[in-house]
Order: sequence, then C-alpha cells, then structure tokens
Amino acid sequence: GRRPVDLAMKLKRPRELLQVVKRGRREYQALLESLPARCDAFESILCGLGPALLVFDPFLLYFYIPSYRHNIPSVALSTKSLATQDVQVPPYTQMTIPNRGPLLSLIIAVEWQLERVKYCAWQLYERVIFGSSPFHLAKRLSALHYFPLAQEWMTRPILTDLRFASVTEWVLYWPEFDFPRSPQKMGNALYVGPCVHLDRVEDEFDWAAIPAGRLIVCVLTSVFHPGSRAARRRDRFVHELIKCMRSLPDFVLVLSAGRGLELASLGEIPSNVLLYETIPAIRAMKRAELLITQGGGNIVKEAILQGVRLLTFPAAADQPGLSARLMYHKLSLRFPLERATSSTIRGLILDTLNDAGLPARILAMRGLMKKHQQDSTALQAALDRALRTK
Repeated sequence: GRRPVDLAMKLKRPRELLQVVKRGRREYQALLESLPARCDAFESILCGLGPALLVFDPFLLYFYIPSYRHNIPSVALSTKSLATQDVQVPPYTQMTIPNRGPLLSLIIAVEWQLERVKYCAWQLYERVIFGSSPFHLAKRLSALHYFPLAQEWMTRPILTDLRFASVTEWVLYWPEFDFPRSPQKMGNALYVGPCVHLDRVEDEFDWAAIPAGRLIVCVLTSVFHPGSRAARRRDRFVHELIKCMRSLPDFVLVLSAGRGLELASLGEIPSNVLLYETIPAIRAMKRAELLITQGGGNIVKEAILQGVRLLTFPAAADQPGLSARLMYHKLSLRFPLERATSSTIRGLILDTLNDAGLPARILAMRGLMKKHQQDSTALQAALDRALRTK
C-alpha cells in the first residue's frame, strides 16, 4: 500500500530521489524485522477468539498467510468490480465499453497484456526503490509460516491486487451491473449484493448557508497526498469546474474536494460555488439534481439507490472501469478527469440534465439494486459456502 513516488519529478532532483530510496528501504527492513512479532500477535488473537470466519480487507490479505495453518474459513471483501480476467471483460482500470465489434476481443486481450506489463514494471519498481515487491513479501511470510505460496498465488495483473486460491472473494456488487461475463470465469468469487448503508449517521451541515438555485453536488472521494500527481489533477479539475459554474448562474455547486486543495490557485470563487473539505454525502445527494463524482464504488451505488443523476470524471484505480459500466447501462456520461475543461464539463452537465430518459434507466437499475439489497439470499449462500470450505 505504499504511495508511488513521482519519478518524473524526483529524477529532476536526484538527491531527493536518493533520500526516498533510502527511507523506503529502511521502512521495508523495519517491516521485515517486525513481521515475526506482528504475526505472533495476530495468531494469539486468533487463538483467543476462535473465530468461525475471517473476513479480510484485500489490502491486508497478507495476514491470511499466518492464519492458514489454523484452518479457519476466510474471505476477502472487495469493494471494486470483479477483477478476474475474462475474454469478454476489460480490466477495471480501463475505459473500454464491451459493445459488440469485430475488434473487441482483440482490444480486450491487448488491454490485459498491457496490465501485465504495467504490473511487472511495478514489481520491478518496488524492487529497485524499496528492495521488495508484494510477491517477495508474500514469499518471505510464506517461508515463516509454511504457506504453500506456489499453489495459492492467484494475484491478478492489476496494481494493488492480492489474491489467494483458498480465499473466496466477496464482491460488493450485483451481477446485473457488471458486464456480461462467462459464469466459468468467475473463479472463486461471488457477488453478494451492493451492501449500501444509507442510514449511517453523518455530520451536521448548515443547509441554510446554501443559496437558492438548482443544486449540483460534486464529491471527489479519492485520497489526495499533497504534491502528488493525483492532487495536481484534482486541483486542475476543481479550477475548471469553478470556471464552468461562472457560466451557469442558475445553478449552485456544493463541492467536497477533500484535503489539501490549493485555494490560492483557484482565484475568486463565484457566489454560486461553496467549497468544503467534506459534506454529508447521503443527505446532499437527496437534495441535488446532479451528482458529479470520480466514480468511486460506494458513492456510485449510493447515488443509484437514491435515484440521483450522475456525471462521472474517472481518474484512476477502478474508476475507469466503473464509469464504463455506467456508460454500458446508459446511467451516466463520463469524461477523463485529467482532460476535462470548463466547456466540456458545462456541456456534459446540460446533456445529463436534459436527458429525459435517464431517470427511467436509473430507476430500473435501482429496482434491481434494491432487490439484491433487501434479499440476503446471495449473502447467506456465500456465508454458508465459506463456512463449508474448510
């Protein structure tokens, strides 16, 4: 889960890059030295609690390795679209929509190969900069705990992915939202439904401070590290969005931009734009005519379940693939966040609001989603299967 170093920037400052390498290697060495104690503590917790089932965050799936010998049924809970390779389904990191076409299979195959190249390059990068990679860390843990890594390693060629053969993957989506895929290509994975919690407690918010007008809500949900490429892209997009709002005086924008936004670079903020670090997204969506987002899984599901019009500007991770699924089902327009201009944003806003058929399509998908949300059959079947695994 380390944050990538912006090599293009650091190569211009070699001393700074050297410091990053030294710090990364020190951190990795400290991690290696602490592994036995961490794993002993984890196993002590397992022995004390005697759990019937272990549910892992995929980013923490390394801890399955020391738990393996305890023979406890285990699952990984995925908030992303199913990443298992299929000739009919592009990687969720890509914008491709698998409509019919003579070259579609070739395009999808090339995209998967490109993902493999990127994954191998990332492994090499990790080895060079930090002295290790996800596979080598798993290998080190496996040697400590007699874990059969060769038989278990099923990690897909997508950055940050980690997958083991004996760990069932629970995907927090419903099958009708995904692209059509071969049932045989599901692998050891199950859709367990959207699992959206709309009744969660949110922070108080002064709605009286919002001026009158047609409300647009924008929520940029990614983690933005100061000075990173993602933060610079976010800042540029916010600048273009604010510029766009100057030409839409009848609308009011409530913008949740996360931390570290460079306010000085935005210039004068028009009166119909209100900037916040965070907002109560569920309640804000209920009031909005339109939700603008990068296309993170949770907020997209929340919007569909509330019947809100969506406009997506995907940036990274699974956002491109999620936007492709929204486009496939004609639930949202989209445009790459890093290329969006004020005129592009304005046109997409007006096109989305003027699409008379969009509410009906959203409500149709909402109906399917509510059916899976209210019916626990899939989740119960997944739970029964998991408990029978070992």
